[in-house]
Amino acid sequence: MEHAFGGGTMVRVMSPPHTYRRDRRATRRHQRLALALSAAIAGLVLAGGVAYGHSAAGGQRVVVHAGDTLWAIAAARYPGADVQSRVAAIEAANHLPSAALSPGQILILPAG
Repeated sequence: MEHAFGGGTMVRVMSPPHTYRRDRRATRRHQRLALALSAAIAGLVLAGGVAYGHSAAGGQRVVVHAGDTLWAIAAARYPGADVQSRVAAIEAANHLPSAALSPGQILILPAG
Protein backbone atom coordinates (compact mmCIF):
# COMPACT_ATOMS: atom_id res chain seq x y z
CA MET A 1 0.00 0.00 0.00
CA GLU A 2 1.38 3.39 -0.93
CA HIS A 3 0.39 6.85 0.20
CA ALA A 4 1.26 10.05 -1.60
CA PHE A 5 2.01 13.20 0.34
CA GLY A 6 2.33 16.76 -0.93
CA GLY A 7 5.49 17.35 -2.94
CA GLY A 8 5.43 14.01 -4.66
CA THR A 9 6.90 11.99 -1.80
CA MET A 10 5.72 8.42 -1.81
CA VAL A 11 5.68 6.42 1.38
CA ARG A 12 5.14 2.71 1.36
CA VAL A 13 3.29 1.35 4.37
CA MET A 14 4.41 -2.14 5.20
CA SER A 15 2.17 -4.47 7.12
CA PRO A 16 3.78 -6.09 10.14
CA PRO A 17 4.88 -9.69 9.75
CA HIS A 18 2.38 -12.28 10.85
CA THR A 19 4.36 -13.37 13.89
CA TYR A 20 1.31 -13.04 16.10
CA ARG A 21 -0.41 -15.94 14.38
CA ARG A 22 2.73 -18.05 14.48
CA ASP A 23 3.21 -17.25 18.16
CA ARG A 24 -0.38 -18.22 18.92
CA ARG A 25 -0.03 -21.47 17.00
CA ALA A 26 3.22 -22.27 18.78
CA THR A 27 1.63 -21.51 22.14
CA ARG A 28 -1.31 -23.77 21.37
CA ARG A 29 1.05 -26.49 20.17
CA HIS A 30 3.05 -26.21 23.40
CA GLN A 31 -0.12 -26.35 25.48
CA ARG A 32 -1.29 -29.49 23.66
CA LEU A 33 2.12 -31.08 24.09
CA ALA A 34 2.17 -30.25 27.82
CA LEU A 35 -1.33 -31.70 28.22
CA ALA A 36 -0.37 -34.88 26.37
CA LEU A 37 2.79 -35.30 28.47
CA SER A 38 0.84 -34.73 31.68
CA ALA A 39 -1.72 -37.34 30.67
CA ALA A 40 1.03 -39.80 29.76
CA ILE A 41 2.81 -39.29 33.10
CA ALA A 42 -0.44 -39.69 35.03
CA GLY A 43 -1.17 -42.89 33.10
CA LEU A 44 2.28 -44.28 33.88
CA VAL A 45 1.89 -43.49 37.57
CA LEU A 46 -1.48 -45.23 37.68
CA ALA A 47 -0.25 -48.18 35.67
CA GLY A 48 2.79 -48.47 37.94
CA GLY A 49 0.58 -48.72 41.01
CA VAL A 50 -1.52 -51.42 39.38
CA ALA A 51 1.56 -53.32 38.16
CA TYR A 52 3.05 -53.46 41.65
CA GLY A 53 -0.25 -54.66 43.05
CA HIS A 54 -0.62 -52.37 46.02
CA SER A 55 -1.64 -48.89 46.95
CA ALA A 56 -0.52 -46.68 49.80
CA ALA A 57 -3.61 -47.66 51.81
CA GLY A 58 -3.41 -51.42 51.17
CA GLY A 59 -1.52 -54.02 53.17
CA GLN A 60 -0.35 -54.24 56.74
CA ARG A 61 2.97 -52.65 57.66
CA VAL A 62 5.61 -54.30 59.84
CA VAL A 63 8.80 -52.80 61.24
CA VAL A 64 11.77 -55.17 61.01
CA HIS A 65 13.63 -55.81 64.28
CA ALA A 66 17.16 -57.15 64.73
CA GLY A 67 17.22 -60.86 63.97
CA ASP A 68 13.95 -60.90 61.98
CA THR A 69 13.83 -62.90 58.76
CA LEU A 70 11.26 -62.95 55.99
CA TRP A 71 10.58 -66.59 56.78
CA ALA A 72 9.86 -65.84 60.47
CA ILE A 73 7.67 -62.83 59.63
CA ALA A 74 5.69 -64.82 57.05
CA ALA A 75 5.25 -67.78 59.44
CA ALA A 76 4.06 -65.50 62.27
CA ARG A 77 1.72 -63.31 60.17
CA TYR A 78 0.22 -66.03 57.97
CA PRO A 79 -0.29 -69.07 60.21
CA GLY A 80 -1.26 -72.21 58.31
CA ALA A 81 -0.28 -70.76 54.92
CA ASP A 82 2.49 -71.89 52.59
CA VAL A 83 5.40 -69.88 54.07
CA GLN A 84 7.54 -70.04 50.95
CA SER A 85 4.82 -68.48 48.78
CA ARG A 86 4.20 -65.81 51.44
CA VAL A 87 7.92 -64.95 51.54
CA ALA A 88 7.85 -64.56 47.75
CA ALA A 89 4.75 -62.35 48.00
CA ILE A 90 6.41 -60.12 50.63
CA GLU A 91 9.54 -59.83 48.49
CA ALA A 92 7.45 -58.86 45.45
CA ALA A 93 5.27 -56.37 47.35
CA ASN A 94 8.33 -54.59 48.72
CA HIS A 95 10.49 -54.89 45.58
CA LEU A 96 13.24 -56.61 47.57
CA PRO A 97 16.24 -57.79 45.56
CA SER A 98 17.00 -60.45 48.19
CA ALA A 99 15.73 -61.80 51.50
CA ALA A 100 18.19 -59.64 53.48
CA LEU A 101 16.48 -57.29 55.95
CA SER A 102 17.70 -54.32 57.98
CA PRO A 103 16.48 -53.35 61.46
CA GLY A 104 14.05 -50.43 61.18
CA GLN A 105 13.03 -51.38 57.65
CA ILE A 106 9.27 -51.17 57.03
CA LEU A 107 7.68 -54.01 55.09
CA ILE A 108 4.25 -54.08 53.50
CA LEU A 109 2.55 -57.43 54.04
CA PRO A 110 0.08 -58.35 51.27
CA ALA A 111 -3.44 -59.23 52.37
CA GLY A 112 -3.72 -62.87 53.22
